[in-house]
Amino acid sequence: MEVAGSMPQMRSSRIRSPCGSRLIAIKALAAGARHPAAAVRFAAMPGDDMDLLSMPWWWLPTALFALPLAAVLLVNRWRFHRNGASQHLVLGLFVSACWVGAVIVILQRVQ
Repeated sequence: MEVAGSMPQMRSSRIRSPCGSRLIAIKALAAGARHPAAAVRFAAMPGDDMDLLSMPWWWLPTALFALPLAAVLLVNRWRFHRNGASQHLVLGLFVSACWVGAVIVILQRVQ
């Protein structure tokens, strides 16, 4: 019986059985899925995977500065027949490379 002025209550058409959570856990184990906490723990352990922090800290910032700058200089030279690049672009590449280098050094210290 509904009271005037109240919203009718909607019932879910899908009612989960009490053993539903156990069934989900069994299916996840069968599929090879791990608990999120265990996945984080195993991801943090050193392994055979590629770790960007294992390289010397200056490689990635140098590559992020030098490779785009070289590409811009080559495109400007061959396509537009002019020497040099925009000073704003060079400054932006340098600042972003410095930030990446700082983050890498901080992450290496934390690790």
